[in-house]
Amino acid sequence: MTRAKPSFIGAVALGLVFTNPIAALAQAPGVADQPSVSEASIEQLLNIEVGTVFGASRYQQKVVDAPASVSIVTHEEIQRFGYRTLADVLRGVRGFYVTNDRNYSYLGVRGFNRPGDYNSRILVLLDGHRLNETIYDSAYIGMDFPMSVDLIERVEIVRGPSSSIYGTSAFFAVVNVVTKRASSLRALRGSVEGGSLGTRAGSATFGHTMASGAEFVLAGTAFASDGISSYTVPGVGIAENMDDELARSFFASASRKNWSVRALYSTRNKGIPTGAFGIVLDDRRSATEDNRGFIEVSYDGTWRGNGLLWRGSYDRYTYNGTYMYDLFEGDEPARRAAYADYAGADWLSSEVMLTRRVAKQHFLTGGIEYREHLRQAQWSGYEAEPRTLDRNDTSRAVAVYAQDEFTISPRLTLNAGVRHDEHSAWNGSTNLRAAVIVKPIANAAVKVLHGSAFRAPNPYELHYYENPVPLVPERIRTTEVVWEQYLEHRVRLSMSGFTYRARDLISQGSPVDPADQFAFGNLDEAHASGVELEAEGSWNGLHMLASYTHQRVHSHPGNAPLSNSPRHLTHARVTGPLLPRWVFFGAEGLYTGDRLTLAGNVAEGAFLGNLTLTSRELSRARISLTIGNLFNRSLVDPGAEEHPGDVIAQQGRTLRARLEWRF
Repeated sequence: MTRAKPSFIGAVALGLVFTNPIAALAQAPGVADQPSVSEASIEQLLNIEVGTVFGASRYQQKVVDAPASVSIVTHEEIQRFGYRTLADVLRGVRGFYVTNDRNYSYLGVRGFNRPGDYNSRILVLLDGHRLNETIYDSAYIGMDFPMSVDLIERVEIVRGPSSSIYGTSAFFAVVNVVTKRASSLRALRGSVEGGSLGTRAGSATFGHTMASGAEFVLAGTAFASDGISSYTVPGVGIAENMDDELARSFFASASRKNWSVRALYSTRNKGIPTGAFGIVLDDRRSATEDNRGFIEVSYDGTWRGNGLLWRGSYDRYTYNGTYMYDLFEGDEPARRAAYADYAGADWLSSEVMLTRRVAKQHFLTGGIEYREHLRQAQWSGYEAEPRTLDRNDTSRAVAVYAQDEFTISPRLTLNAGVRHDEHSAWNGSTNLRAAVIVKPIANAAVKVLHGSAFRAPNPYELHYYENPVPLVPERIRTTEVVWEQYLEHRVRLSMSGFTYRARDLISQGSPVDPADQFAFGNLDEAHASGVELEAEGSWNGLHMLASYTHQRVHSHPGNAPLSNSPRHLTHARVTGPLLPRWVFFGAEGLYTGDRLTLAGNVAEGAFLGNLTLTSRELSRARISLTIGNLFNRSLVDPGAEEHPGDVIAQQGRTLRARLEWRF
């Protein structure tokens, strides 16, 4: 079948949407228009008002109007609970959980987080810029996240499929990280911290607004940790001093009127203490290195009465894995050699999006995206020997999308969107999202949501092994009913029920012989259903939030429960004054239920408690103290196939102190 030309598809869609001569709407408010909450007082935090979100529809709208179930974590909350990574932020969000294999952190949502996955079914954005790299489609959320949380204004979490506006990887959720503006940074700020496991870190941020209205932001961070001194690898031995970590990042942005420029670079090295992939346990050269960077130019303004957003960017990603092995001749080790695993990508991206209000009832959004993958390189092999893998591929992707928010009455809104993606390496994918939003009373909404999404096979899955059968994109369909209610600025209630079916899931194995671990195939299907409950409120100076998730995810056919899929999740946190106007506390309790391991055993459910004490700013200084795993519980996460044991032990109690200074 002949495919339609992408340029023709885009021209037709945009022409139909934006040639309507009816009066246009002024520029839709964007991310940069939102005020900072970094200096919000405890009284402001106690007022639970209807928030706004950008990531749900690519334009700013109230949470009750968004065609999704949305959570927002503000900078004030990040500070009060002592979060230092994006994983810390997301771990306490309703329906989310985090697995750590002592190298990377992996995000689970609605019961899906298979061991060995690379966060490729969650799309992470930075001010709308796609952070998932283009070899593994992975999204980094630990210390490898390419920016300090000190620069985060808020984190928007949009549940459900969003491929109708974002394309591949917007499978289970979209996480949009919104950075601070210069006006909220107040010149130069710095911080130093130290703690358990030889942890030390420092950061500096600078923001300045000129008389002309131009804004500049600069930020740099450095982090180092010795990690645990010894780690017992079941059935293998003890890894000594192999848990070290080093991370650095730099971010810069400049804006004037409608134009903005952003640049980011990060690098992170991590030792491997778990004996993964059968490496020796006494050689600290076994480590992984990840580098990520981009530079982006964007325009957010108007054109012929339409809201216009354009962005163009250059991105780069590299991964270097070094794995030390003893090579044998007979039963005796002959020599020790390094096995190198490399991946690197460079790509160009461009996007044009238009918005327009038509007849006061329709808010139309449409756009075109294009990515040119200049280099998608992968190679691996032992040093001084021929490479077992050596590829350098190129590819391109183009997509067109359109969305209509149709306000029938103040109490009824319909939202529908469609997007078509084409890629040079796989067949195209068309995805829809539809929502009916009813507002029976003020600041309340009942949402009926349905949508589809896809995840394209990435270069790693396509080329690392010789697959006997071509791969096709994974697909998911989700239906959800959400009720949200805000009461008198002090209480928020939420309840949602969801079901989804994911098919053509890509797993390691072959459709010809599923036991063949040197291939990938569309082997699996998963069905799920669940309910999420959440309550947030303020009382007597305290701000409290609690959520509970019950979910059941099973394979199809066979009806077997998935590995690393907890049936129960409970999150609770509370913050308030410990010494009024002087010291504040933030306490968090997270329970993750039992999870199956790949070996069919059970990683028992466990409770994690964290506590942070934060002083008010005194003489430009603020001090905080964070105790992680407050009750020193023994915690484990299911391991992946490359790990000798089927569970990975997590850290015990840790202590971290932090000093911030405003110059």
